[in-house]
Amino acid sequence: MFGGFGFGFGGGGGRRERRGKDMVYRISVDLQDIYNGKSTSMKVTKSVVCPNCKGSGSSVKGASTNCNDCRGTGVQVKIMRMGPLIQQTQTVCSSCNGSGSVIRDADKCKKCDAEKVIEEQKVLTIDIEKGMKDGQKIVFHGEANEEPGIQPGDLIFVIKEEKHPVFTRKNHNLYMERSISLADALCGFEFIVKHLDNRSLLVKSSPGELIKPGDIKEIKNEGMPIHGRPYQKGSLYIQFRVNFPDKLTKEQVSKVRDCLGASEKPKYKKGEVEEVFLHQVRGQPGGRERFTRSRSESDEDMDCLLYTSDAA
Repeated sequence: MFGGFGFGFGGGGGRRERRGKDMVYRISVDLQDIYNGKSTSMKVTKSVVCPNCKGSGSSVKGASTNCNDCRGTGVQVKIMRMGPLIQQTQTVCSSCNGSGSVIRDADKCKKCDAEKVIEEQKVLTIDIEKGMKDGQKIVFHGEANEEPGIQPGDLIFVIKEEKHPVFTRKNHNLYMERSISLADALCGFEFIVKHLDNRSLLVKSSPGELIKPGDIKEIKNEGMPIHGRPYQKGSLYIQFRVNFPDKLTKEQVSKVRDCLGASEKPKYKKGEVEEVFLHQVRGQPGGRERFTRSRSESDEDMDCLLYTSDAA
């Protein structure tokens, strides 16, 4: 919860007006509801000024008297002497619970038992507007807990955007991944994406277009609505993963070579080279090893292949 103070100005000078604490709630919202917009009802329990005694604590006029223990201040002062030092502390008065006044049992309000407030449930309609962001606030001014003589604080709902199984949101854009076969990457593909508003988008590659592993393609105006301008949208980005087959038959290899052309073999004389063989690596002997690619800080046009090892 967060607290604050409001300031009111009366005739002739500034006057500080006491203000109650804000009430803050986090509400989980699906990405689909943020995309389409939604209205939902929320039941909130809060304190309101007792309607029977109007916040005085008693139905008898003048029944409230100053607390003798704190002399009407609502706090008790304790002085502790520690050698040459004197320490003074203030605590809420236990006799009047900080109100500064007490009421005889016979005169207490029967509805609130002199608490001056009662609990009440209120149903609020919360409008999730299209394109709202994670952490954005929906504020109901003056709807927090009430106290006699104090301006109520605000009731605040903070949006917590839930993760979606397909789409990831970054600002106004949406991102997704799609796995395709090597044949589709080379020869073209078609697939359907079910969007957040239940539309079916037919995604097709261009004739002759080749998709490489990690390629990212953009579909304009299919991202998130922009809050306040819901008819404008960001983009949908699709990153492709290409699934390679584990192996090819000799016939398949021959057909691929016929289509793509064979690579040029190196020229060498017998006895000038030693023939070696590649083997599949199984497990991680000697620790995990990987190659990573990075950009040289001193020369942005030079790529450096860095070898790193996680072995201890």
